[in-house]
Amino acid sequence: MNKKPLYTPLLWFLHPVKICLHHCQYLLEECPHCQKMLPIIVKQMQPGYCSQCGQWLGSSSSIKTCPQSIYEDNIKWHEYVTISIGELIAAAPHLSSLPTRDRTAQVLNAYFSVNNITKGKIATFTRFIGIDPGNIFVYIYNKRIPRIDKLLQITSALQVSPLKFFTEDINTLIGKLQVNSQLFVKVPDQDNKPKQTKKASA
Repeated sequence: MNKKPLYTPLLWFLHPVKICLHHCQYLLEECPHCQKMLPIIVKQMQPGYCSQCGQWLGSSSSIKTCPQSIYEDNIKWHEYVTISIGELIAAAPHLSSLPTRDRTAQVLNAYFSVNNITKGKIATFTRFIGIDPGNIFVYIYNKRIPRIDKLLQITSALQVSPLKFFTEDINTLIGKLQVNSQLFVKVPDQDNKPKQTKKASA
């Protein structure tokens, strides 16, 4: 151990976050000793130890490079997700006002209205951002807020962080978008990956 305080980052409690960027390791949700799921919040919780069996959750090994498995699962996507959610958490206490429910609809509608992206077709736009057309209609016209994983997929395709998606001037956002000829966005399929677990220790 390096004598540093143990803590569980808030970032790790959010489902889309799968890796620790500092250690470049998958997070664990299951105790390696008793194989029980580690609850997010319990009455008596000691950081770094399993709340079920009391065993130490850390590892004495020091790994400075990313395992090949993380590269194979698209390290860039994991980095984008982790950094983006971290920015949202860090910025939240300092926002002068929270984004309104209309904001997502306004931004998506503005992007949809840009001819060089959509060519006037909703199907082109949905292929561009990799989201089912039915969901886009719900987000734009019913003003429903996307789930965090869908939001990350949308903002990644639009080449913007979720924080800027909610806070930056809409025309500025659109002006910064660089559209290439490939309109199909490839995002890792989280549902088809082996179940990963999160470790509640630094």
